[in-house]
Amino acid sequence: MKTKYALFLMLVLPIMLLAANPFSWKVTPNASALMNSRGWRTSQVTNSYYEWDEIIPEMRFNYYYGSNTTALIDSMYIDEWDEDESVWKFAQQKGYTTHTPNGRIAELLSYIDVSGEGDYLPLVKVNFTYNAQNRLTAAVFNFNGIIFGSDEEWIVANGMYYIYGAGTSFHTVNYNGFDDPEYRYTKSEFDFDASGRIIKEYSSYSADSLSWNSNYYRTTYTYHPQDNHTGADLIEFISSMIFEMIMFDQYLLPGMITEEITESWMDDSWYATDKTTYEYDDQFRVTVRNSLYPSGDIWLQFARELYFYGDNGQMSHSINQDAWSGEYENYERTDYVWESYTSANDDYLNPTPSLSLSVYPSPFSQELHISSQSDVKAAFKVGVYNLRGQQVRSLANSMGAEIIWDGKDNQGKDTPTGLYLIRAQQKDQTGFRKVLKVK
Repeated sequence: MKTKYALFLMLVLPIMLLAANPFSWKVTPNASALMNSRGWRTSQVTNSYYEWDEIIPEMRFNYYYGSNTTALIDSMYIDEWDEDESVWKFAQQKGYTTHTPNGRIAELLSYIDVSGEGDYLPLVKVNFTYNAQNRLTAAVFNFNGIIFGSDEEWIVANGMYYIYGAGTSFHTVNYNGFDDPEYRYTKSEFDFDASGRIIKEYSSYSADSLSWNSNYYRTTYTYHPQDNHTGADLIEFISSMIFEMIMFDQYLLPGMITEEITESWMDDSWYATDKTTYEYDDQFRVTVRNSLYPSGDIWLQFARELYFYGDNGQMSHSINQDAWSGEYENYERTDYVWESYTSANDDYLNPTPSLSLSVYPSPFSQELHISSQSDVKAAFKVGVYNLRGQQVRSLANSMGAEIIWDGKDNQGKDTPTGLYLIRAQQKDQTGFRKVLKVK
């Protein structure tokens, strides 16, 4: 069973590393998988690993939204799998976001359950700033000073800064207070093509952000003939996807790259050290990412990632495989759960009647208050369902009054902790909300 320290390392170190490393773009279908598209938004992401042919869960990310008409995440809960008891330990970490009036993330504040009994301490606070064009200019990472033995409430530990030039050109500077002092600052500069796409990245490092060593590494990108994204698309993608990049420890890049080659500076020369190629289906979705290393004058494959899509067109899961043994072997898997929504900006859609449903608090432990807002003057009834789709409780009210669920099933027994779907119906209108029950 993982300890609290292990969970802390899994959650915090990736954030520290992301802020510390040079830009190191990864063109993965996770970019599209995590990007809430028109009509669909991510509700759950589960990370697992393979033990022979058995899939063992590790962590589960649950996302919650402010309403049925938005793709802006307002909170998330991270569950940890208890291998000893073969159960999910709910909400081991939770996070809350605030947004700017323009719909950008302004702050992410996360908490960690230090005891496993609901004793939450603030862990990480990330603040985001934007310029007058609504472009991301900085993401500053603050860690709880108490955890690091400091008297300060928050310690500025890492920072990512975006400096814009003419048109859609830019470069980045990253600061890492935890890294080797020689590499305290890293910078990435880019060559862009006529469309504003990144075609080459040059990374350098510095101890003081004044004197830079440019011999670090560089990466060249080649695009699919059907790729047509622009520099404006790139900047918008960065500014709107920074939350997902932080949560999943990778810089994401839009577009359809077919090949990227990274060179590192060693013994006063540049040497190609990594190569990644991408394969697409007839709908121009990435299906395979191949990772290769050099062996003399040839490239040998050591790993690949396979991507699968559901009937809704969204990614259903991905599988990481390595090939060191000479055969492909599964070692990691990520599963995605999506839910549909109607965007408030979809003016071409004819909205169907719906019931506006409010539930609080969430998560809850003993009582959940359920109320509705509707133009219809009629009583509404509520069904509580578990993740298997089984109804565990049926409730009803009279003429729109609030309903209180005491957390018990229809037999009067306490329901277990976990996620539940609240379904309300009022005549021909329905409304849904997900809630988390904790101890």
